[in-house]
Amino acid sequence: MNLLKTLTASAIIALSAGAASAATIIYADSVISSTDSDVSDGISTGGSRTDIDNALGAPDGRFFSIGLGQEIVLGFSGLGGVKATVWEVTFGDVAKHVETADVFAVLGGVATYIGSVSNNAGSASASGETLSFTGQLDSIKIVDTSPVGGGSLDGFDVDAVGVQAVPLPASALLLMGGLAGFGALRRRKAA
Repeated sequence: MNLLKTLTASAIIALSAGAASAATIIYADSVISSTDSDVSDGISTGGSRTDIDNALGAPDGRFFSIGLGQEIVLGFSGLGGVKATVWEVTFGDVAKHVETADVFAVLGGVATYIGSVSNNAGSASASGETLSFTGQLDSIKIVDTSPVGGGSLDGFDVDAVGVQAVPLPASALLLMGGLAGFGALRRRKAA
């Protein structure tokens, strides 16, 4: 009966660990390229919509304007997948600034279209706009598609980009192997 309790507890721990890692969000931490800006210097500047580093990290109200018809590619320290969220500063201000962009998941230099984002998502500035997709990515490419005459002078404003981290499948196997080892050690001591 003790073995059954140990296995049940091990299964519960293993399942809860997997659920916790699936919700981890990683934010863009590097600028791979941009067609309308200087290179990254690693320092975010508040109040400057032309500082490319404002697109990095968690949403903070500082943003980078991509430029009409321009693009930016942002990189991540780990692999991401399943969901990508883009935060745009002028969400809900469509009357003055109609801004849209196409979003691509990039893995190993190959870009795959995953959807479009716009600033007409109501008052979603706090939660961003999320796109779901199948696969993994190491960077996100955002291409401004703001309409001519839509009031935008400098294109889509990127505050932050976050992706759901891809949990490593080997970690669950290692956890189960370790728990099995503890169970075997316990049985050996009992005998």
